[in-house]
Amino acid sequence: SDFRGKPLIINVWASWCGPCQVEMPYLAQAQQARGDIRFVFVNHGESAQTVQRWLSQQPYGLRNVLRDPQMALGAAVGTTGLPTTLFIDAQGRLVERHFGPLSAASLQARLQTLR
Repeated sequence: SDFRGKPLIINVWASWCGPCQVEMPYLAQAQQARGDIRFVFVNHGESAQTVQRWLSQQPYGLRNVLRDPQMALGAAVGTTGLPTTLFIDAQGRLVERHFGPLSAASLQARLQTLR
C-alpha cells in the first residue's frame, strides 16, 4: 500500500552478480533523484549477513531493500537471470520486464515512459 498511485521499479539483484553491480549506481542515482517513482531492491537468495555486508561496502544508501531468500519473486515473475528489473505504472500494471543490466540512458528512457 505504500507504493500505490506512483510508478514502481522493482530490481531483482544479488551481490555476486557482476551485471547487477554495473547497473546499481544508475538505479541508486535515480532513486535519489526521482521522488515521483518508488524503487524496491529485492535481493535474490542471499543471507541477511551477506546483503548487509555488501550494502555497507557500497556508497549508494539504497532505501527499500528487501530479501527474497526463497527466490519466490523471481519464480513468480519469470526471472530467467539477474539482474531483472520490473517497471510498474501508477495503476499497478507491469509495463516492462527487463533482463540484464540497464545503462544510465536506457534507465532514463524507461523512467520517462512511466510518467
